[in-house]
Amino acid sequence: MNVLLFRFTFSQLIRLLALVLILETLVVYPGRILTAEEPTDIPIAKDLPKARSLSVAHQHYQRLHDSRIMLVRAREEHQLASEAEAIESHQQEAILAAVILVQRQAELDRDRYLKGEFFIEEQRLLDQIAMARNRLTQAVEKAAASERLANQGLLNQKELTVDEVSRERAQRELKNRQQALQVLREVTFQRRKILLEGAVQLAKQTVVESRGKKEAAIVQLRSQTKYQQQLLETWEERVRQLQQQWSKTGFQRIGEPVASTQRDIPFATPRGGMLVVQTMARPGTKVSRGDTLATFKPQGLEETVAVQKLKYQQAVSEVDRTDRERTLQQDRFERSITAARITAKTSKLSIGEYRVGTYEDQRQTIVLALQKVTEERDRAVQQLAWSRRVRQKGYVTPAQVQKDEYLVFDRNSVRSSLVRELAVLEQQDYVHQLEMLQKRYEEAVVQVDRVTAIGAARSRQSGITFTAAQDICELEKQYLALLSSQLAGYSIQAPCNGTVRYLPVPGPLAKVNKVMKPGTVVSGNVRFAILRKD
Repeated sequence: MNVLLFRFTFSQLIRLLALVLILETLVVYPGRILTAEEPTDIPIAKDLPKARSLSVAHQHYQRLHDSRIMLVRAREEHQLASEAEAIESHQQEAILAAVILVQRQAELDRDRYLKGEFFIEEQRLLDQIAMARNRLTQAVEKAAASERLANQGLLNQKELTVDEVSRERAQRELKNRQQALQVLREVTFQRRKILLEGAVQLAKQTVVESRGKKEAAIVQLRSQTKYQQQLLETWEERVRQLQQQWSKTGFQRIGEPVASTQRDIPFATPRGGMLVVQTMARPGTKVSRGDTLATFKPQGLEETVAVQKLKYQQAVSEVDRTDRERTLQQDRFERSITAARITAKTSKLSIGEYRVGTYEDQRQTIVLALQKVTEERDRAVQQLAWSRRVRQKGYVTPAQVQKDEYLVFDRNSVRSSLVRELAVLEQQDYVHQLEMLQKRYEEAVVQVDRVTAIGAARSRQSGITFTAAQDICELEKQYLALLSSQLAGYSIQAPCNGTVRYLPVPGPLAKVNKVMKPGTVVSGNVRFAILRKD
């Protein structure tokens, strides 16, 4: 041993002594060397109280608080998406039912024209052509008779000209009626047929598109609901993890009394951001176990509390707004239900109104007109029979007989037209109209159920939004209370009896270390005091 000590030179002994002094300084006076930029996870002294950084704790709880709010939002969005799927389904069903009614109406309109209106119009023109041909025949016979009389000198040229003009007028009338029939068959009928067939095809395409849109909307909403479910589970897991971490740490008090085997116990400021010194024990003061050495408060905490108060006030306002919206939604729900029920009642009344009202009026109008024409036809037939009898005796002219024949033909034509109109009304229009009215009534009844379901879902949505606003408001209130409770600051307490001595610490901008005092802004994680045990 003596040989080993003898081998050290004087310079080596000096270096060894310096190393021992440096190690002693690190253990007894750590505050002189350690700065805020050094790692915060390495304890310098064995009995140094494990203090948690206030700023880091606030940041950790802020993340937990924000995650809780996001969880509330995610739960709200998931529930809203679930209700939106039901709402969209009922709305798409209503749209699909409406376009199906439009398609059926287009088909009935097409059948009514092709089998009713066109048939009646065609028969009317055929009757007019027959009447025009009858007039032409009479006009030709009269003109020929007049020409024979004129050749015998029994009729002057003026009277002959009148008969020839009547014949030409009858020819033009017959030609015009024939052209009208040709236009009806080749132009009007084809144009109306194309339009009506196009309306039917368009309605069918609209039905197909509506079915596709309904399926696409449901698939999209289901995908959105699934995504919201995954997002909800993600936030639930995140909140669970943060809650577990926070339950192990929380806002721990600094410098709780602990057993110590060192005589000199160093203390450091809380790790993290800038701190404001609130109170300090006098240097050299004799303290007992549990006495407060110093209290700190994170810098800017008042501003944070003020901002949180604004957030809480906004949350309270949001609760009031969603509560009013919930009330308004309930009023809208009741109004929509009332309107749907009124529509269903009026649709049912429309069936009876058409059956005993509109239809009977139309039918009675045609029946009365038919009775009138029948009576006129019968009188015309009697008049024609009388004219033919007296014509044989020479009391009436052939022209008078022809006039009576034309009147009988005209009354028969009008009567035939009315009979066809009555048949179309009874066999086609009445059935089609009742079918559409019945379908509209059935749809109105179903629509009452749809509106009820939609209104209930929207009421649940407004309730979900209101509940979420209440939950967020409660979270903001709890966070505000927690922040407000931190305004009193954190205290460092003596773990045993002893004498306190303060060390110079660096300020936020000062280049020279100074002993801190109340009101001083200091950095976190610096040694500021030593407690020498008695």
